[in-house]
Amino acid sequence: MSHKLFVMIPLMLMSRKLDGEDPDIIFILRCTYGAVQTLLMLSIAYVFHKVQKAVKSKWMQTSVIYVPIPVPPFPLPAADAKTQYTKTTFSTHLQTQAFSLLKSTGGGICITVALHMYRGMVMGLAMQSAMGPLNLHDNKLAKAILLNQCGEGDETSWMKLRLFDEKYPSELTDEDEVVDDKGEVLTIKQIPMEELICNIWDAGEAADIAPLMKRLTKENVNTKTKEAGWTSIMIIGCLSVKGVDEALVTLKSLGAKPEITDDDGWNALHWAAFHGNSNGAKFLMQEYSGKGLEDAKDKDGKVPLELAKTEKNARVVKIMQETSRKTQ
Repeated sequence: MSHKLFVMIPLMLMSRKLDGEDPDIIFILRCTYGAVQTLLMLSIAYVFHKVQKAVKSKWMQTSVIYVPIPVPPFPLPAADAKTQYTKTTFSTHLQTQAFSLLKSTGGGICITVALHMYRGMVMGLAMQSAMGPLNLHDNKLAKAILLNQCGEGDETSWMKLRLFDEKYPSELTDEDEVVDDKGEVLTIKQIPMEELICNIWDAGEAADIAPLMKRLTKENVNTKTKEAGWTSIMIIGCLSVKGVDEALVTLKSLGAKPEITDDDGWNALHWAAFHGNSNGAKFLMQEYSGKGLEDAKDKDGKVPLELAKTEKNARVVKIMQETSRKTQ
């Protein structure tokens, strides 16, 4: 903000000396303003196009991020003040920022042109001819795309940029606060277990299971989501992400019960079989031998092996059959 003042103040002083009645000066200002704003809108249109293309990727649509809430320019000092965040997905926030850039630039053009046409103001033309490019340069999203800072647009490139000072679930600390949809302020320890479970499922293969694993205890390890009756071991046992093998061991030590079923009658082995996680299926059958997981039928009368065959998860089928023979 301070660097803009070094540009704005001299511009304002120079603009006041312009002869707003001189037709030649007005013509030059109009041409300059029109050319600058045309280039700006073309640049923003390119940014918007790249954003719309980027948000189609699965990882963006499923990556949960926590974005800091903007603070007032002159906030009241508070010794115990914590950074507050709102939860969203990367794709949603990226689109919001792109729309905001387009809206603010287009709105600024409309206001400046209206003031010039109906009030005869020429200072605005001069000011915005210089400030427009500066504002675009200061926009982190526009700068990243126009200067190709996001590389090939893959997950790693975008995450390194930290365009919005965002945090991912595993990065939240006790010093951070999350404001939910109802406006209630929560600390990381107060975020519902259900939300953590759903976050992992929504993220899929891009999931970070660390936040959930940090919160699990013997008392809450078998917590079920209200809507579908999912448990931690169901979700983690069907994913192939970093740390899953260790997580399954931890879940067992905490007393996770894979025989618990969801609203469809699926236990943890049903989940692993359906989603093709051979390691998860093998762990569940070996470590929970005798629990009857492989013989349990869902609401459609299907056992886990049938789901694996239906989904053509050949490796899971093979491992389940081999493990079943060994445990008999």
